[in-house]
Amino acid sequence: GIGCNPVITKAIGYILTDEKINGSVHVAFGFNKSFGGTSTSQMHWDFVTAPNANITVEYKDGTKRTIMENGKLI
Repeated sequence: GIGCNPVITKAIGYILTDEKINGSVHVAFGFNKSFGGTSTSQMHWDFVTAPNANITVEYKDGTKRTIMENGKLI
């Protein structure tokens, strides 16, 4: 997920708030059945980037595209 809440400007140590920091990126690995997924795991681990993230996606054909620079969607 991409944090888009301009009111949240810094992490407070509570993942459900921290993952919404404006300009951050949230990635999670592990158990996801409670979210409608099919992965079975003993854990679910969340990661949140700094709010000035740069994101470049790479498509199957090898094409790359930057979608976020310094925490701003472009």
